[in-house]
Amino acid sequence: MAASITISYERDATKGQISEIQHSFGDIISTFLHAHVDEDYCLEVIVVKGEADTIRKLVDAFRTNEYISQIKVSILKTPKKPST
Repeated sequence: MAASITISYERDATKGQISEIQHSFGDIISTFLHAHVDEDYCLEVIVVKGEADTIRKLVDAFRTNEYISQIKVSILKTPKKPST
């Protein structure tokens, strides 16, 4: 399964904590984009690929962080390989 996870959070609040969460799930994170939305908020788009349960655990870890103001998850349907 593949997905994108978009989070927004206060710029100064928890970058270290967010980075720690990402490092804990480094095996499923393909890439991420970090942007400063304004002086106070950051936005990250994280592309993941892995088992649904592991992706769910990553999202749950973000949800427990009180400084993350929004989380959006988009599940991407990955094409099945044709059987030979």
